[in-house]
Amino acid sequence: MFPKSRYSSEPPVPPAAPATAQQAIAIKPSADAGGEVLSLQTIAELNDTLGSAMRRQLYGVFEELLPARLVVIENALRCGDRTELQRMAHLLKGSSMMLGATGLGELCMAMAHATGEPDPMAAEPQIARLTAVAAQAQEALLRSFD
Repeated sequence: MFPKSRYSSEPPVPPAAPATAQQAIAIKPSADAGGEVLSLQTIAELNDTLGSAMRRQLYGVFEELLPARLVVIENALRCGDRTELQRMAHLLKGSSMMLGATGLGELCMAMAHATGEPDPMAAEPQIARLTAVAAQAQEALLRSFD
């Protein structure tokens, strides 16, 4: 789990790396585990630091880039391209966590740290799960502006 604040004196404890992308996608992000889809603390810190207008602008960039990033991850899963999967999952993890979309960020982190080769035969359920978690994050982020 991550520290409650990026200013916390306690270092984050990284989760154990899953052996495969299939195991990574099976890891339940906080939203599925009964936790929050969003980090309300991160959103409050962003509002305090940047203001709501700047946070909305950052979300706009995230929303604009998300479909292309998901396509790259999908293609990497279908082709068994571990390097591209890890690269794009890491990138999406960073932008998700920065905005407070912890469920999507945790799923992407697990995918980025998977050590085995992705199995193209198991790609479709993984893609469906990633797409669902991403849609859930997008919807929750939009609601956070209300």
